[in-house]
Amino acid sequence: MGVVVITRPVQQTDGLVKAVREAGFAPLVFPAIAIGPAPSPERLAAVLARLQTFRMVIFVSPNAIEGALAALPRAWPTSLPVAVMGPGSVAALARHGIAAPDYRVVSPGRQTESEDLRFDSESLYRELDLKALRPGPILLVKGNGGRPWLADQLASAGLVVETVESYARSLPRPTPPELALLEKLVLGQHRAQLIVTSSESLGNILRICQDAFGRDGPDWVRSQRVIVPHARIAENATALGFADVVLSGTGDENIVRALK
Repeated sequence: MGVVVITRPVQQTDGLVKAVREAGFAPLVFPAIAIGPAPSPERLAAVLARLQTFRMVIFVSPNAIEGALAALPRAWPTSLPVAVMGPGSVAALARHGIAAPDYRVVSPGRQTESEDLRFDSESLYRELDLKALRPGPILLVKGNGGRPWLADQLASAGLVVETVESYARSLPRPTPPELALLEKLVLGQHRAQLIVTSSESLGNILRICQDAFGRDGPDWVRSQRVIVPHARIAENATALGFADVVLSGTGDENIVRALK
């Protein structure tokens, strides 16, 4: 039974762990990113209190959605359009009842299922009706850090953009049991497959393994088969020296299908 290391935040692993196990593999949960509350809950609450002053709200990820909606004391206004970058965020909104036909949700791939479609800032930007949105304001809900490309591009196109952080990402501290399980793989030079669902997790897993196991750690990680859901993550993995990068497509079903 092949080992599959799942690097998602611990709050988001249950469904994937079950699917990996049902596919005949042995899941090893080793979070490479930690998700926490908004750095400034007061500012987040103040921004959400004036939601209807915005022409559109853009969420950069499912975590951004969950963090914002957990802090929202009322239902999402049906008149306020929402934009997201991928199917995971569409599903996250739907779990909160924000979906067509009652709500307008803009995302890449609404009219095509092309295998070449990228679910990223650039793809979402091409979907937006900038003329209808000008001059804004547009609210961009995100975590700490991240790419500034979309906010900068919208501002360059003549829109007023406000950003707010609804959650925080950080480098996790692995527990002794988690480290012990991974140590058996690293020091024994056993093969495994890694599921990595964010670019930040790529760097984090290398750093964690460097700190825990010395040079052997990142060398082992880079030599394993790494499954990623997005083209940008695949590009970043290759740039970081990962030798065997598999682009699965989005969704747990596609990720598990890419295992071998």
